Amino acid sequence: MAPIPDQRPPSAPRRERPLVLLIEDNVTQLDLYSMVIEEELSLLTATRGETGYALACSEKPDVIVVDVLLPDVDGLTVCQRLRANPQTSSIPIVVLTGDDGAHDRAQRVASQFSGVLTKPCPAELLLSTLRSAIEARGPVRRRGCLIGGERIWIPSIKVSL
Repeated sequence: MAPIPDQRPPSAPRRERPLVLLIEDNVTQLDLYSMVIEEELSLLTATRGETGYALACSEKPDVIVVDVLLPDVDGLTVCQRLRANPQTSSIPIVVLTGDDGAHDRAQRVASQFSGVLTKPCPAELLLSTLRSAIEARGPVRRRGCLIGGERIWIPSIKVSL
């Protein structure tokens, strides 16, 4: 059996739709969620936390979906690093977990996330959570995109606190 690549190329057209980074090590679930997400959004995937973190820093997706249980690093650790990095701190994060203990840990810090979803997650729930996270990000958006078939152009702005 051939090794599974840690990263898959983004779907096209990338700049016309919001970009989702999906970090999931289970290839079956990765394929299932990818099919659902790619119907509406552009997608980058990673099967390891370190690769996902590097992609988030370089690509600055519109929303990140992270599995809590990853083979190389805990998904919540990836989330903490993303929140601590000024380049990625404002990107919405949705957490996926199928493990009760990991779900409980994620729920304790749920205020840091746009959603905590239990696997297997119904397709419509995943998509509606992603849509809400993208819409809530609003003025922080860097480019125009299609949401629900309608092109929305939002200029970049810089916010100083």
